Amino acid sequence: MKIILAAIISLLMIPFASEAQDSLVYTNGQKLSWDNFRAAPNRKDSARAEISTTIQMKTAKVNIWTGGYTFSAWGIMYPGRSWVKEGYRSDYILNHEQLHFDISQLVAKRLELHINKQKINGANQARVASIFQEYVDMLFELQDRYDRETSGVINPAEQAKWDAYIRNELKEIEKQTLATAKKH
Repeated sequence: MKIILAAIISLLMIPFASEAQDSLVYTNGQKLSWDNFRAAPNRKDSARAEISTTIQMKTAKVNIWTGGYTFSAWGIMYPGRSWVKEGYRSDYILNHEQLHFDISQLVAKRLELHINKQKINGANQARVASIFQEYVDMLFELQDRYDRETSGVINPAEQAKWDAYIRNELKEIEKQTLATAKKH
């Protein structure tokens, strides 16, 4: 059963495996630069820049006595699918794109906390896939809401609100993640 769960987690990550060499894993305080945006701009898109992010998860450890799994999750950025149009390489726009990456990390850490409270073992493989998909959906919804509310970088007041909110949430989730890690 444990092998089956590991296989399911691997299957969840297969779409990302081919891009693994062109991915940037979020680390605390990870700051992007325009050098991380390597794709050719989509000239038909009205956006000034676009970042491609997602979340990933893996089994961090298995308790040999209980069969319980502990998972790790993190945000990912794909430089080869992220772009910026000429003339728009400003700190303000880079900050907007940075927050998309930060949102991915926030959702990944929320996933990690949630799934590690579920007492997952080899009998719960379908539950793992379901929880993971729920958080991927949550990520896309939050990213979309962020762009709508900031009007895709043209609303500085909303951008400032989102900056403060996401930075605060990342600090809080990091505290919770560290506290939970000490228990495992």
